[in-house]
Amino acid sequence: MNGWRRWLLPAVLATGQLALWPVGPLVGGARPAPVGVVVAVAATTVVAVALGWRVRAPYHCCAAVAVALWAGTAGTPHEALAALSVAELVALFSVAAHRRLDRALAVAGLVGVGSAVATLLGYGATGDAVGAIGLNMVSYLLATGLGHSRQRWRLGRRQAAAALATARLAQQQAAARERHRLACELHDVSAHHLTAVVVTVTAARRLSASRPDLAGQALRFAVDAAHQTTATVRQLVGVLRHDPTGYVGEPGTLDNRLAGLVAGFRELGQPVELAVGAQVTDRDADLVFGCVREALTNSVRYAPGGPVRVDIGVRTGRLLVTVVNQPGTRSAEDDVIGSGSGLAGVRERARPLGGDLTAGPTDDGGWQVRLDLPAADPAVGRRARATGPDLTDLALTMLAIALPVGVVALDWPLLQRDGPGPVLVLLALLVAHAAALPWRRRAPWLVLAATTGTALAWPLAIGVGLLPSGDVVTALLAGCLAEVVAIWTVATRTTARVSWLAVPAIALVIGLVVAIGLINDVDPGAEVDIGADGRPVPTAVTVVTAALATIVFAVLLGVGFAVVWLAGVAARHRRGRVLRGEQTAILTANAAADSVAYAARRRIAAQLDERVLPRAAEVAAVAARPPAADPVAQLDEVAAAARSALAAMRDLLVGLRSTATGDDGAPVADADDRTPQPTTVDLTALAAAYRAAGRPVTTYLPDGPDTLPVALDVCAYRLAEAALAAGDTGPAQVRVALGPEPCLYLEVRGVAAAVRDPTVAALRARAEALAGVCRVAPGGTLQVWLPYQRPVAHQEVTASVSG
Repeated sequence: MNGWRRWLLPAVLATGQLALWPVGPLVGGARPAPVGVVVAVAATTVVAVALGWRVRAPYHCCAAVAVALWAGTAGTPHEALAALSVAELVALFSVAAHRRLDRALAVAGLVGVGSAVATLLGYGATGDAVGAIGLNMVSYLLATGLGHSRQRWRLGRRQAAAALATARLAQQQAAARERHRLACELHDVSAHHLTAVVVTVTAARRLSASRPDLAGQALRFAVDAAHQTTATVRQLVGVLRHDPTGYVGEPGTLDNRLAGLVAGFRELGQPVELAVGAQVTDRDADLVFGCVREALTNSVRYAPGGPVRVDIGVRTGRLLVTVVNQPGTRSAEDDVIGSGSGLAGVRERARPLGGDLTAGPTDDGGWQVRLDLPAADPAVGRRARATGPDLTDLALTMLAIALPVGVVALDWPLLQRDGPGPVLVLLALLVAHAAALPWRRRAPWLVLAATTGTALAWPLAIGVGLLPSGDVVTALLAGCLAEVVAIWTVATRTTARVSWLAVPAIALVIGLVVAIGLINDVDPGAEVDIGADGRPVPTAVTVVTAALATIVFAVLLGVGFAVVWLAGVAARHRRGRVLRGEQTAILTANAAADSVAYAARRRIAAQLDERVLPRAAEVAAVAARPPAADPVAQLDEVAAAARSALAAMRDLLVGLRSTATGDDGAPVADADDRTPQPTTVDLTALAAAYRAAGRPVTTYLPDGPDTLPVALDVCAYRLAEAALAAGDTGPAQVRVALGPEPCLYLEVRGVAAAVRDPTVAALRARAEALAGVCRVAPGGTLQVWLPYQRPVAHQEVTASVSG
């Protein structure tokens, strides 16, 4: 709150106080004491100035306001500064809205004690003083609770703004982050198969002289591993092209996956011992499996034959995964190709979860890999337990009890006339009437029914003689604060269209209760009939008068309740607009980020299909050929093909990881020409950006897996981008379809500015550069046809493997 707005409330409050006193009495002809006038003006000035600093220095503001009011009350006539007393509530509200709740409660307690002392010094230990102190205490508590509620609302808006900023940042970095993430996962799920082929074939070649039987086993293993790699890569391509989540993990439980992984490495001659002593959550399962697989793959590369132990356990609240391998029993291959990014990728995936990965030599010449993660809290994911009543609700409950007591009981001579019985009955009714208010946020309709239903107990108590009628009716009307709070809650917490029925229903119930009370309130001096029990019987005139009064009270109360209900509905709509606006902005940014990431996944799938899959298939083809006269030469060819596939995978991973990083080391959008050009799949993100800016743009893209030529794919995106940016602001549609000729058909509707020169001329020139056609249709529609040749699909190599 800056500028003139923070001074508006102090100015209005000071003006109202000075108009009430001393200007009001002076205009009426009275002559207030000069000292009192000076004290009132001085107190008003100090309070107004202090309230101007209620946001920046709430503690100082509250202290200045309290001291000024206490001093002003001592130097002015009774209730002369009544309007200025609101300043204390404003100051306490500001303290609770901008500072910690415990400190705000402490300040409210100090202000309450000071106010009580000032009241007792000014009025003495009278009933009025005690009632005023009670009402002040409850009012201070209510102001503190409302201020704390305001603080929580502002905190929620700041969190929403932070979430929106994070979502927009993720949108900007989506492509680079997705490439970075997929580089780790692609390395995990594919590279170790090819590494095993290289290691196995090379070992069989070295031992071909002494163990010629190993050549056939190595070739059969190479065929199986190559087929597994081919199937995995094909699955990845399908997932990346068609699954919006881009999940490339492996199915099955962690225990089964680890058992299969260990069995596979044992077949390679690597003795592996597995010990699982902890339950790993779904959140950590993929990461733990990837760490173990990478560590075992490295042990085969650099320490073949060396014993390996895998331990998974929990210590001091941390999930520890330790893989320790002893020195190898066979010499390692110097030419085994690796990307050098496997463990680094595991480390990068562990850090967002609060974990880390370390690797280094052991004292006996081996190697240790250690993954340290925070153990998942069993309570995570459970529904949070309901907390106790809100401070504001407790204060409202106390005020709904204290207000009628302060209005009636202090001047009610029941205690001297009838003893403490009626007083205790009244207090019990007041407590029951407001007892449900602390739970109003959880069950607003039940609370409304409870407060209204307990009001019917009042005429019952009057009818059986537990309470007198007249003053009790006044107490009931003062206790209608409970109904007001219940109506406000129903209006702000529910969206039922019938919630307005609560207004006439409550008005009629309270009116009926008042009528019954008035019927029993018979003037002792009037002529009445006496019943058999000796109690007066109301006459017909009294009944008619009470009925008319009931109607009047019901109408008046109904108007007041209707105003409260309308205010609650308006507050609910305003709150809903704010929350929906925040949610829409966040969802739009997230959707745009997902679209960008999906586009990156499709580009990566095309690279896998083009660069890795043919080489993996070649490994299977070479290994599955009929046995040659020289098996060593065939083993060399298989090893060379496997190394070629590994090199292609390595180059792809290096390209995916070659992204710029921010100050926190996270990948950001590329700053050089390695950034892929946007294609038709990026049109979804472009449309989301327009919608976020207020222009409704929809896209319709093909679902097929066709891989378009890059130049044509980019050209289609640029044409749609230029058409949307021509200057139109109304709704637009972008439709992309693949024809059987084959050709790409692009249609952009709602772009009247784009179908006029010079924009349409530039669009035609871009389309004609790729032998395309650009036409203009009625209604501001642009139509483009771009011919292309379908890529020749890779032929899958199948081979029979003899046992």
